[in-house]
Amino acid sequence: MANLKDILVLTTSNTQGLTIVKHLKPVSAHLVAGTNIFSDFLGGLTDVFGGRSNSYQKQLSSLYDEAIELIKFNTYEIGGNCIIGLSIDMDEISGKGKSMFMLTAIGTAVVIQDEDKKLENSKANEKLENVGVERINNLRIKLF
Repeated sequence: MANLKDILVLTTSNTQGLTIVKHLKPVSAHLVAGTNIFSDFLGGLTDVFGGRSNSYQKQLSSLYDEAIELIKFNTYEIGGNCIIGLSIDMDEISGKGKSMFMLTAIGTAVVIQDEDKKLENSKANEKLENVGVERINNLRIKLF
């Protein structure tokens, strides 16, 4: 089985150079995180004066990374080594002066085989020819 860190995450369903051996099932991760009063205050200032809110950007980046780690863990748990078609949706939920971020990540867990591994496996299955001493001696003579 693949190491959790080695799980490949693709936003496309194209696995050029890789062969999908088995489609396992859709995997998902759902996160809901509240913003704190300082983020809301700084975000409010950004709304008034314009610009970017670093506190919100950091929080969104952190949620994005956490969602990918969760979906990789879910894939690892069912024996997959790749996620194809990853899609991440982020929304903001606000009300009563509070804000929360909701993030959903979904993809398809699959088992892939690298083309190099296919070559190794096919070579391992090749039948080896029995070579006699006479043939080895003839090859030695040709080389020298």
